[in-house]
Amino acid sequence: MFIRRAFSPRDRWSGHIAFPGGKQDKGETDRETVERETLEEIGLDLKSKDFQYLGRLNDRDVKAPASRRTLMVLCCFIYIQLNHNTPTMTLNEDEIQSIYWVPITNLVDSKVWEPIYFNISNHLFPKQVNALIGGFLEAAVGGFSFFGIPIDESYCEISTGKQVNLTAKKYPLWGLTLWMTSDLLTLMGYSPIAHKGSPRYSSWDVDGMISLLSLGKPRQLCTWLDRSNIRYSKLILTAVVD
Repeated sequence: MFIRRAFSPRDRWSGHIAFPGGKQDKGETDRETVERETLEEIGLDLKSKDFQYLGRLNDRDVKAPASRRTLMVLCCFIYIQLNHNTPTMTLNEDEIQSIYWVPITNLVDSKVWEPIYFNISNHLFPKQVNALIGGFLEAAVGGFSFFGIPIDESYCEISTGKQVNLTAKKYPLWGLTLWMTSDLLTLMGYSPIAHKGSPRYSSWDVDGMISLLSLGKPRQLCTWLDRSNIRYSKLILTAVVD
């Protein structure tokens, strides 16, 4: 299951593909947070008899690009739906635009990868600094692109039905969500896919330098997960930010 975040000019991740989840409240465990957030955002009670908790992927430290300071820790939990029919879902329209059940085979065999272009200065510096040097930095070193898997609208299970501004961008599956999806697929016996989504820089010299610096660095692996015949079942990944 994937969600598309609601379209809002105030949300920097507006229109992005993600998992249900959110920030941890004081006194909650990580698992209590993901179960509460999933209920609040899409109306599914993961503590009910309709779902079973399977395991937890390795936590990921999300760091600031320039300072490498840890901004947050992302924790991802996995649940399996025990019944064929999904219980009735109710979307929080302020946060969620739509929900997708995407076949695993479409993620593994995807032939179409869609690029997302970023200005390097936007990635490294706050808005105030970028306003001063952004144009110069982009002219000097260019930008970079991440690649992601487009999510076909035919897999949409439910939508708020809100009218979307035609200029709003529908992003593919990419970034942290793609990496966590790849971690799960690896545990299920599939080849990793996230390396295809690694960034490529528009300037050939910058791209070559980054590639050399990245050689030999191990990719984070996931912890063990119960793999009992889950290939053909509905899986829900939900994330918490500590």
